[in-house]
Amino acid sequence: MTLPSHILIVDDDEAGQLALEGLLSLEGYQLSVASSGQEAIQQARHILPDLILLDVMMPGMDGFEVCQYLRQDSVLAEVPVILVTTLDSQESRVRGIEAGADDFISKPFDRVELRARVKTVTRLNRYRRLLAERQKFEWVVEAADEGYVLLDAAGMVCYANTQARLYLELAEAKIAADCLPPCHFLQRVQQFYQCQPTEAWENWPELPVQSDMPRYLVRAETHDAPIFWLQVDVFRLHTHRENWLIRLRDINEKVLEQQRMWTFERLVSHKLRTPLTGLTALQLVRLRLSKMNADPELIELIEAAEESFERLKHQTSDILAYLDAPLLLKSQEGCWLNELSDLFTETAETLALSAQCQWEDDSEKNVLLGQLLLSKQAIRAIFQELLENARKFHPHQSPEVILQIAPWSNQRVRLMILDNGRRLSPVELARVWTPYYQSEKNFTGEVSGMGLGLPTVASLVWSAGGSCRMLNRSDVLGVGVELVLPVNLT
Repeated sequence: MTLPSHILIVDDDEAGQLALEGLLSLEGYQLSVASSGQEAIQQARHILPDLILLDVMMPGMDGFEVCQYLRQDSVLAEVPVILVTTLDSQESRVRGIEAGADDFISKPFDRVELRARVKTVTRLNRYRRLLAERQKFEWVVEAADEGYVLLDAAGMVCYANTQARLYLELAEAKIAADCLPPCHFLQRVQQFYQCQPTEAWENWPELPVQSDMPRYLVRAETHDAPIFWLQVDVFRLHTHRENWLIRLRDINEKVLEQQRMWTFERLVSHKLRTPLTGLTALQLVRLRLSKMNADPELIELIEAAEESFERLKHQTSDILAYLDAPLLLKSQEGCWLNELSDLFTETAETLALSAQCQWEDDSEKNVLLGQLLLSKQAIRAIFQELLENARKFHPHQSPEVILQIAPWSNQRVRLMILDNGRRLSPVELARVWTPYYQSEKNFTGEVSGMGLGLPTVASLVWSAGGSCRMLNRSDVLGVGVELVLPVNLT
């Protein structure tokens, strides 16, 4: 709803004030009144009027002086001023113009003329203000680090700022309301990016069914270009032309940092902690020696060693909490498909899980002698995360896990990791890739939830140009995680 224009009437004569109020109140203006030049300046600073009707003949500061003062004020300098005067000489008009007046109305004034002039000046002033604000806004938006796009009801781009044109590879085109080559937003982004997760984009541009589910645009890594991530936020507008405001945020560094820390924790922390398992054996030795009435000094030495092990364990945990690592996923050597079985079984053995690998057909092994875009370290980290989740949510923490490997279309391979734990609800299946999501209904307080593990698995797969989904098994209780990954066949 448009607010009415605010007019400040300045006249030391009460009759003059009432006359102007009577004429303008029926036009829907918001009116304020001042009886002197000093009061007019104070009120103008307070209300920032759209127009000042200023009587010239006033005691103290006359209208010319007030007008001149307003024009020297940085805040009030642009407020239109109409001088209301009985002076009709050329000299008085010149003086008014020099003081900064925008127009004159002579007393006694014609009612129709007064209303027409006030209407014209307030309309022009409001347009000028809106134009100035729009210019400021456009400058800020054009200089923003984030991309902003306006879409119409059909999803066509009405406007894109400089950063958005860069993301959409429209840098050579001038996208503006008055110069717009046809460009459908969703079709455009699908030329360069994957829309992930797919469930979040099903109702585009409406909000996803799970309103807190983020939307991403992911450009997979190639030999010529690195991985690139954008987060997409949508805001509905209620205007006659633009229907949607789209914000594109570069979250590439955030995602890569998350991958670095997660991969480091997955691949290195267990190597640092494994030697500390000797602490259990040391405790058993101490118990046996105490039962055998062994030398107290020997038992004391073993207890001291136990304390040292405990200190080392805590110090190692502190280091792991703060230590960063190089990006292990940037390995130039992708994982070979014939290494998948060994990687899977080795990871399962470290978690004391029963595992088996199944190829769709033994004859296909020769076909699948290709190389994944993801490194061996990344695949190992993904297997470890998925198997740890399978163990964590199994009723007895001892699931049987299966890796199924099958060729897929368009030089892709399909990996299906199955467990025999529990089923997930449709809501859980849709949100397992959401950071920090936890199924609190069925998870016990001892289970920390899915945290960043599964979302990071998804980010690794998407970054390589693949896809992932989780589904309930149809044959037994449990879930399957499907990973479809690009592969270079030799």
